[in-house]
Amino acid sequence: LQQLQRGLSQPLTLVCAGAGFGKTTLVSCWLSSLEDRQGEEPGSVRTAWLSLDAQDSDLNGFVTYFVAALRTMSPGACPATLDLVRARTDPPLELLAATLINEIAALPGSFVLALDDYGAIRGEAVPELLNRLVQHWPPALHLVIISRYNPPLPLARLRAAGQITEIRSRDLRFSRDETQDYLAMALPKPPSQPVVAALEQRHEGWIAGLQLAALALRSLGEGEPEHAIAALGEADAT
Repeated sequence: LQQLQRGLSQPLTLVCAGAGFGKTTLVSCWLSSLEDRQGEEPGSVRTAWLSLDAQDSDLNGFVTYFVAALRTMSPGACPATLDLVRARTDPPLELLAATLINEIAALPGSFVLALDDYGAIRGEAVPELLNRLVQHWPPALHLVIISRYNPPLPLARLRAAGQITEIRSRDLRFSRDETQDYLAMALPKPPSQPVVAALEQRHEGWIAGLQLAALALRSLGEGEPEHAIAALGEADAT
């Protein structure tokens, strides 16, 4: 949460990790905290959320949903952009990108837009649009991209320019203490140190794996640590 908050000073935040690391949960909690501070602090920002899937790979459809998300914060935003995507003839990408960028820049205040599951996008059209957005970034916009894979953006250049905050698997993994604390909350009886050590080695702080292990340990009930570890190993094998 602190890393996300510091990242507001940069145009883009990338939250990139495999399934089950809590990417969506993390960003949604952060956006909720920003919403809770609306009106309480000077310079507070508005937030919006757009969940994506493979069907949103169509450029006109993506832009339509993108603008709809912006309109949850600024009703009536980007009318000229919508006119372009609703026209009978597909607009040139250069014109569409320039119109969208200019209209976002004209919006009042600052805002955060999160694109969830961006890795589901296929093809080159949507990534090219975002590349153009990156090249001519509207100052009011902070974009959060949540993905299992690196998006096709100029990440090296963004890093060199100090324009991106990155949160990766290493940042989302549970430490030994966090693993122990989580298991103590998830189980009726705190696990022994051998069980904690075995689960840390097995799952390397992966929260979804720890959650499944906790469910398995509940079903095992109380028993010797060695028995629990062996049973978990058998469960993994099946």
